[in-house]
Amino acid sequence: MLTSARPLGVALVALSLSLCLCLVPLAANAGIGVRGGVQVRGKLGTTGVAGGHIDASLFPLLRVRPNVEVGKKGSQTLINPSVDIHLKLNPTGIGPRPYIGGGVGVQTVRTKVTVLGVTTTKTANDPSYNVLGGIDIPVAPFVRLFVEGKGVFVEGKRTFRLLGGLTLSM
Repeated sequence: MLTSARPLGVALVALSLSLCLCLVPLAANAGIGVRGGVQVRGKLGTTGVAGGHIDASLFPLLRVRPNVEVGKKGSQTLINPSVDIHLKLNPTGIGPRPYIGGGVGVQTVRTKVTVLGVTTTKTANDPSYNVLGGIDIPVAPFVRLFVEGKGVFVEGKRTFRLLGGLTLSM
């Protein structure tokens, strides 16, 4: 829930997202991809999530991955754009590439409520903080698969997402 204490946090996260999106085109070795998986716990409980990402190598050991994940369950919709930073644990880039990282985002939950035939939408926006680990697996010169475990913290509550996806290098 966005309260008077949260606008600064949401503004800082939005600024971080904007800055990263501006830096990505400057990076060598950038890519774009799709992601999907399952969310356990959180505001929607257990549900599927899907989304997309941009992936860019800013330094030899660091990657930045702005992404968005969307989930829906019943009358609720979750939208979670975030920017994650990955520290590569295999700097040679040969074979599978494990990584750890973290990030920030904004989690929006929209809930539709119908009372006496009138539908209203309640929206809650909260800053989110991510801790993650995963592995990138090259399958072709410009194609990587990934599997990732992601802990998302919002208002002191934990959500776990198990994600997989595909990144196409440009």
